[in-house]
Amino acid sequence: MKKLVGVLLFMVAVSVHAESMYVTDRLSVPLHAAFADGSPVVKNIDSGATLEVLERADKYARVRDVQGAEGWIEARLLSNAPPPRPQLERAQVETVRLQKELTETQARVKQLEATLKQESARGAELAKTVEQTKAEPAPVPESPATDNYDFSWGWLVLAFAMLWIGFGAGVVWLRERHRKKLGGMYLRI
Repeated sequence: MKKLVGVLLFMVAVSVHAESMYVTDRLSVPLHAAFADGSPVVKNIDSGATLEVLERADKYARVRDVQGAEGWIEARLLSNAPPPRPQLERAQVETVRLQKELTETQARVKQLEATLKQESARGAELAKTVEQTKAEPAPVPESPATDNYDFSWGWLVLAFAMLWIGFGAGVVWLRERHRKKLGGMYLRI
């Protein structure tokens, strides 16, 4: 019984001094020269690296990385889905970008709402002006006063003089034309 109590006290003492830790997802996987367990390591491949599978043999796969290094790796360490850490980082970057875009869009919406409010007020003023204009009678145009009307007789005389001169010139022209047609004879009728 004393031993049991001593073990319990020891476990309580150990748990008091325990510290919480988390395993990081930054892993490195060896790339072997051959698919045997004891073969030399060509290169260490970090978690999340993109690999091209060239062939498969048992529990190994021959792969090529983006730098062109080829070797064998355990097939269970490969996945079709990209690791979550880069996806999370991309999602966080995209979230920041979208939040910035949302803030800019909200500011633009507020600006457009203010402009709309101003234009609505202006439209209301114009409508009020139109209503006032419709309510007021239209002004009657004034007829020209005969007292202020100045008639120039000189222009009328000049117009008739030009008319008589044109008529006389036309008669002379017709007479001369008939005389030339008739070979120099002049007919009086």
